[in-house]
Amino acid sequence: MEDGSGFTVQDKRGVDGGDQPKAEETKKQPSFTDQCFNEDILGPWFASNMFPNKYMIDRQTGLVVNSNWSYVDHNLPWIMVNNDGSRECDFYKDVDAMHNIIPSPCRCCWKVVVMPKTLKQLFQLLQIEEAMAKADPYCFCKCGIELRQDVERNYGGYYYCNDLNQGLYRLQQVRANVKANMEDGENVPVILKRGCTEYERKFGPSDKWDELAEKGNWDALYSRLLTVFKIDKQFHKQPLLVQKHIIMKWFAYATSIGDPTIPELNGGEKMYPGYVTYEIPEENKDA
Repeated sequence: MEDGSGFTVQDKRGVDGGDQPKAEETKKQPSFTDQCFNEDILGPWFASNMFPNKYMIDRQTGLVVNSNWSYVDHNLPWIMVNNDGSRECDFYKDVDAMHNIIPSPCRCCWKVVVMPKTLKQLFQLLQIEEAMAKADPYCFCKCGIELRQDVERNYGGYYYCNDLNQGLYRLQQVRANVKANMEDGENVPVILKRGCTEYERKFGPSDKWDELAEKGNWDALYSRLLTVFKIDKQFHKQPLLVQKHIIMKWFAYATSIGDPTIPELNGGEKMYPGYVTYEIPEENKDA
């Protein structure tokens, strides 16, 4: 029905702002390629050439598993005094490399760090850690030489904790042990820090990490990864033959930095004999 203006009543409601109901907005359906792109969480992992050398997809479960868990890594600067098998640090670092996030387990990791100044103190720390781990199987710790270029010390020891309160308890305990059982222990720094040094260098102060995680929705991404990854180290004690090999690395490193305590640990001798040196004969000095 027209009203003389050329519009039907129904048309006119749409033109003059009458009571015509608004059409429902139709959401654009994602295309098939969009869906694949959103679901391809492993794309960057494949592109990084981590498959199949480091990770592989299990035929039976369809999950990603780590392919080298059964090998003992001998190329380490650390003696792993007491390993926490629940910490999958290599996997966490790969997650950061692929997705630029700090995984939630790393934000829950607190470390008591001991900073020996000499090789002799490092061996004393090794004895302290062994005694503490024997008394407490949940005292997870390691010690060794520091080879990272962004760490301003030569030696280090680490105790791993799962929250701040546990870290504060362990900090007090370790400080007391270092003071009582390490030569000049009262002057050896012992601190509590959160997570890995590499994360603090990359993402900034650790007391801001939770804000970054919430803003970037990191935990949701990490949860998605856990639906496709099944990491299983089946951690075992570091073999004695590997520990002996690592100790020889300690001596070599201590030699390279001129550590003065080597003779105290090596029967009064340096690791290597001195040079044969030559001097200008007295009669030729004034020539």
